[in-house]
Amino acid sequence: MSSSPKIQSIETFSNEFVSMVRLRTDDGWELSLFRVPASASASAEPHFGTPVLLAHGTAINRYNFMLTGSDMARFLADRGFDVWIPE
Repeated sequence: MSSSPKIQSIETFSNEFVSMVRLRTDDGWELSLFRVPASASASAEPHFGTPVLLAHGTAINRYNFMLTGSDMARFLADRGFDVWIPE
């Protein structure tokens, strides 16, 4: 019976718009989670802080949810959702 992989390292990054957590396991897998937090201006919304997971498909990445002019992540965050994008 094999044991579950252990987290080998954790890196973090943050600026005023997005934060990132990167986990690396001892068997070589790496997972990055990007977060666009809910805008404080939407704190009156009943769903304020509700997490939303935006999962992209094959051959694209998180930037498809963060494009200038069609920024789905920021759109949802401005309306009070806590947006997470795995990569």
